[in-house]
Amino acid sequence: MGESIGVFPEGTSHTEPHMIPLKDGTAWSALEYLRYLNGTEENGGPQEGEPAVIVPVGIAYCDKRKYRSRVVVQYVIRVPVDADNSYGKPITMDAYKEEFMSEVEGANKHAVKRLTRTLEVELLKNSVNAPDW
Repeated sequence: MGESIGVFPEGTSHTEPHMIPLKDGTAWSALEYLRYLNGTEENGGPQEGEPAVIVPVGIAYCDKRKYRSRVVVQYVIRVPVDADNSYGKPITMDAYKEEFMSEVEGANKHAVKRLTRTLEVELLKNSVNAPDW
């Protein structure tokens, strides 16, 4: 409990001066873990643990052409200015749980896409994105 893992949701390394489209694997993993915690026939019912929390982290290499070059890691957990203006916070599964766990056909995929989009927006706030070098 309380462990962390690093995931790179772009799914590849690249030399573009901006983020490339994210893969859905991070969202699927976080939401499937939620399903595991709630319990299934396969895992014998509810399990102990806390739902995953995604902390968006931006990284930028000082010289992407050079192996093991210096890197800047940025993660900003901003304090909300007011109730209507909070951003940059860790992403909890609260807003996606009901839809993901729904029996409605396609609802789980829609929840995954929404979570991936939220992650993309937060990563854009924490990374350098330019049209070209």
